[in-house]
Amino acid sequence: MKITFVVPGYSPVVVGGAKVVYEYANHLQDRGHQVTIVHPYRCEPRLVPRQRVKAFAWKVRTKVIDRPLVPWFTLRPDVQTLLIPDLRARFVPDSDAIIATGWAAAKWMVGYPQRKGCKFHIVQEYEYYMTAHSNTRAQMTATYLGGARNVAISPAVVEMLETCGALVSAYIPNGLDLHSYKLKADLQTGRYFMGFPCRDEPFKGTADAVEALRMIRAEGDLGLHVWTFGKGCRPHGLPSWIEYHELPTDRALSDLYNKSKIFLVPSHFEGWGLPGSEAMACGAALVSTDNGGVRAYAEHRKTALLSPPKDSAKLAYNVTKLLRDDELRIRLAACGHDYVQQFTWDRATRSLEELVEASRAMDLR
Repeated sequence: MKITFVVPGYSPVVVGGAKVVYEYANHLQDRGHQVTIVHPYRCEPRLVPRQRVKAFAWKVRTKVIDRPLVPWFTLRPDVQTLLIPDLRARFVPDSDAIIATGWAAAKWMVGYPQRKGCKFHIVQEYEYYMTAHSNTRAQMTATYLGGARNVAISPAVVEMLETCGALVSAYIPNGLDLHSYKLKADLQTGRYFMGFPCRDEPFKGTADAVEALRMIRAEGDLGLHVWTFGKGCRPHGLPSWIEYHELPTDRALSDLYNKSKIFLVPSHFEGWGLPGSEAMACGAALVSTDNGGVRAYAEHRKTALLSPPKDSAKLAYNVTKLLRDDELRIRLAACGHDYVQQFTWDRATRSLEELVEASRAMDLR
C-alpha cells in the first residue's frame, strides 16, 4: 500500500508525537509498504509572499546542505519525506491510506478527497485537550467527529474520545524502542541517580517535581544524584544541585535511566508519557502522577507508585517510600520492566496495518 503520514509541522528537536509517526513509518516500510511523511511549513495557508519564500528556502536548505530532515531520528532511506507550504489537499500526495497525528493536521485531512486515501487519526493529544481553551477544545472535538477513523494510544485517550461522542476505531498502545531502552544494569547495585523530565509547559509539572525534591532534601533523605533533561538550554531557576542534560541521544538517555533507582514523572496530563515507560524498560522504579496516559503501563503498587496530579507532597512521600524500602523499589522496578516488554513496535505496527487493511476493504465494498 501507499501510506501517507501527515504531521502538524517539522521540529529539529525531539517531539514525542512525531517520534511515534517516524517509528510507524520505518516499520511499515520494512513490511513492504511505500511510506511518505508530509511536513507542512504551517498547517494553515499563508498567502503572504514572505511566508512562501521561507517555506521554499527551508526546503532548499535541507536539500542543498544534505542535512537530514529529522536529525534526531534515523528514518529508513526509502521512507519519503515531503516539505510542503501548508496542508491544502493539492500539496498532499494521493495514497491508499492517509494517517494524521495532531488535531491541527487531522482537521485538514478530514476534508481531503477520496483519492488521498482511507483516513485515520492517531490521537495522542490528551494533555492538550485537557488544558485547551473552550474554543480550541470545540475545534478538537469537531475534528474527532470529522469522519476519520480514530486510533487511541491509551485508555485516557479512549475516555476523552468517548466523552466527545467520537467513535474509537481501535486502541493501539504506543510501542517502545526496546533495542535502545533496555536493562543494562543490575536493579540493586550501580544505581545512584534519580531523574525526571524537564518541560516548559506548566501542565508538565516540572515545578511540582522540583518542589517535591526540595521537600525530600529538607528531610535529608535523598542520597542520590538528581538529573533531568529537556529540549533546550538549562532552564533559568533550576536548582544547581540538579544535573541538566540538553537533548540527550537515545543511548545517553538509556544510560541515565540505567543509572537511576527512581524516575519521577510529575505531569498533570499525558496522552502516553514516553519517558516514564522508557525508564521502566531500563529498570528504574516509576513514581508518577496519575496523569491519564500512565495508566497504559502503570498500576499503583504493582508496576509503579502513583499519586494525584499537582500534589508535590504525595510525590515526595512516594519517592521517600522507595528510598527507604529497597525491597519494594526492586519489586516495582522488576515488575515494571517486565510489563512494558509487551509494547513493541512490531506489535503496534501489525495492529495498525490490520486496521488499515480491514478499513480499506470495507470502504471498497
